[in-house]
Amino acid sequence: MSPDPGNSVSDDTLRECTVGLIRQRLDQPDGITPSTRRLLHMASIRAIIRRHLDNPALDPDRIAEVANVSPRYLHKLFQNTELTPMQLLKRLRLEACLHSLRDPSLTRTPIKDIIAAHGYRRPDQFARDFKQLFGVSPTQVRRLATQQAIRT
Repeated sequence: MSPDPGNSVSDDTLRECTVGLIRQRLDQPDGITPSTRRLLHMASIRAIIRRHLDNPALDPDRIAEVANVSPRYLHKLFQNTELTPMQLLKRLRLEACLHSLRDPSLTRTPIKDIIAAHGYRRPDQFARDFKQLFGVSPTQVRRLATQQAIRT
């Protein structure tokens, strides 16, 4: 079953509104504690990364620019998290690719097209990253999704 395009638009709209509200709140410094400000910045940055997953040129400098923070502050925000900004970007891209590889409506879409749609430039690097994170190859995931689509 393919995702409803209407839901995708609604999700995108919701993300845009959320980022807008967060930015408005950040522009009003009165009454915001430093920890709340960090949480709001992190939420905004995660939304920015999700929104720009398809951009292969996305890097910490660009993320910081879009988030209206300095690259140094961006890295400082991630100091006490398990992932750096680039590791988060990579993980979100890989998760998006996994979702697409499992999507029955995309079984005929070449893997190289799926990974390009999620910002990967190099299939060899993608395959290594994918297997390292998920423990299986993209081809194995695709094969299983295709078999399941045939059964249903």
